[in-house]
Amino acid sequence: MKKIICFLLIACMLFGCVVIAGAEEENECAHQYEVTQVFEPTCTEQGYSRYECTLCGDSYNGDFVEAKGHVSGKTAVENKVDSNCMYRGSYDFVIYCKVCGKESFRKKFSLDRGPHNFKNYVTKATLNKDGLVRSVCSVCKTSELRRIIYRPHSFTFAKTVYNGKVQTPKLVIKDTSGQILTQGTSYKLNYAKGRKNIGKYAVKVTFMGDYSGTKMIYFYIVPKGTSITSTTRVGNGIKVQWKKQTSNTNGYQIQYSQKFQLCQNLNRSREYRVFKNAHRIVGKNCVFCQSAHL
Repeated sequence: MKKIICFLLIACMLFGCVVIAGAEEENECAHQYEVTQVFEPTCTEQGYSRYECTLCGDSYNGDFVEAKGHVSGKTAVENKVDSNCMYRGSYDFVIYCKVCGKESFRKKFSLDRGPHNFKNYVTKATLNKDGLVRSVCSVCKTSELRRIIYRPHSFTFAKTVYNGKVQTPKLVIKDTSGQILTQGTSYKLNYAKGRKNIGKYAVKVTFMGDYSGTKMIYFYIVPKGTSITSTTRVGNGIKVQWKKQTSNTNGYQIQYSQKFQLCQNLNRSREYRVFKNAHRIVGKNCVFCQSAHL
């Protein structure tokens, strides 16, 4: 009995296999493909055609076309880092495709180191001490001396002779190097009132710009001078003659010197320089107007 059952099972299995194989042979499709869609190539992707079977719907891709590649268009500088005196900077040079707009090229470039970023610091000159201008780099703190500001040294007024009018004599200020300071840039002046009659007048100098401090200086309005007309030796002395001038004048003073140094005695074998001063007494002061003659 068992042998009969086993024989039947084997027969069923064989028969079933034959039936399935025959079914597969009966269902096989004779494909008929048609192009259903065409994809054009882009800058980065190839193109192709889409084929589908009109009977069973099977599909595949074919007729491949190479990608076109990017077309250079707009350029740009990106990720820029500026250089300074300590570090080198850099930037990216980028090209974008004018067809798809995507990045097609990028390269990093280095920059040379930059110059110092100097800022000037001024120490102003005073009446007693020179000043200076020093430059300091804000990045690396390098310091360099740019120039010395020499202190004001000499103050000279033009000779001012009485003329009956208010006078403002010019002041020349020089520094210790001999350079003349510029009024309005380096200093300003404030003259005392009056300045018409013979006498002493104050002027306040207020320094500015590269200089600091103040100084009070004075000028004199002197009487109108005269001139020596002749000098002759008389015994052990000298006879001096001059043009008399009495306007705003109290008197005259005669001085003599040898080689520009005042001396007390005359000597016939030597030459002397004679000075004559018209003077006016103003308060406790005597204001002179000097002339000279050999």
